[in-house]
Amino acid sequence: MATEPTCGCRGAARRARPPTLAGLGAVLLAALAVGCGVRFRPAVPMRAQSDDVELELVSMRVGLSPEIVLTARSSVPHVIERGYLTVATRAPCTGGAELTRIAIDGEPARSTTLPEGTHTLRIDSPDRLKGYTLDIVADFAMEDGTCARTPVLSQSIPMDPGRRVVVMLRAGALGNTTLAGIKASADFQLGAGASVGPMLLTAHFGVGTAQCVASLCGPGDDGKAKVATTVGGGLSAIGGLPLPGAAFRSSVVTLGARYSYFTTRLPELASGQDGPRLNVHALQALVGWGIGIGFQGPFRHRERTPFMEFAVPVGVMAEQRAFSQVAVVGGIEARFLLDL
Repeated sequence: MATEPTCGCRGAARRARPPTLAGLGAVLLAALAVGCGVRFRPAVPMRAQSDDVELELVSMRVGLSPEIVLTARSSVPHVIERGYLTVATRAPCTGGAELTRIAIDGEPARSTTLPEGTHTLRIDSPDRLKGYTLDIVADFAMEDGTCARTPVLSQSIPMDPGRRVVVMLRAGALGNTTLAGIKASADFQLGAGASVGPMLLTAHFGVGTAQCVASLCGPGDDGKAKVATTVGGGLSAIGGLPLPGAAFRSSVVTLGARYSYFTTRLPELASGQDGPRLNVHALQALVGWGIGIGFQGPFRHRERTPFMEFAVPVGVMAEQRAFSQVAVVGGIEARFLLDL
């Protein structure tokens, strides 16, 4: 249970690609399968008392790696024999989807002793209840014969995304009107970020390539444009707008802005001189499409949940020694967000 078309500079996406972009797809998809999911929290407290055990829902992670987190309070110790996720209309502890993991205070799943006091339970279910359209409870059958039950999903109680902390993988290709000899660039970057209100703020750093115009650097040995290695990073702020209709429940229009910087030394010039060191700054607006949590159920603010985004950045860039000379830049990029 639970969770960056074409730029104005023709051929930019074709000419400039990150050196390892072709081999990234499988790695990114595997990482998403392990870490993808957004945590939701109930808008009002959801708790229940059974005998001397009180259970309260803390959060529900929805996505490819679902998890439910509960707080348990008890005046005496208990041993949990088994647990279920089931509908609220079933008699307590009489069956349902058996929990495959019950971890207490971060201990291994095989540790099922619930000591007295306040503790954290993390649970998982094999069927993952992907519909999320029913009222769901968690049952815990104790060794002494008692049963502790708590609601984990109610259609009448909204669930809001919690504060996101993410690791980001990003790849992009840009084309620009010629600036200090550069006509296109591409990069692959890693980063991290956190949500602040409706915006996701990220910082990212990585490496890439920049292509030098033949009139300055001359053609390479293979007749193609000479390239130089770049090192740089950026700061992004991106929010979203949900699309209407059930068919677009998981789709989000993403809007944002970014400042970026990279430094590079151009290859040897056609004149035989060493290429100059360049420091390039850019400001870009980003418009794109994101894929977020699309399950049915009482989940609100889905526009804050994208884990995959494709965007078109458009803006301006300038070299540090001559900010009055501005180039227009545009391209395409993809971002993958792994929630922690």
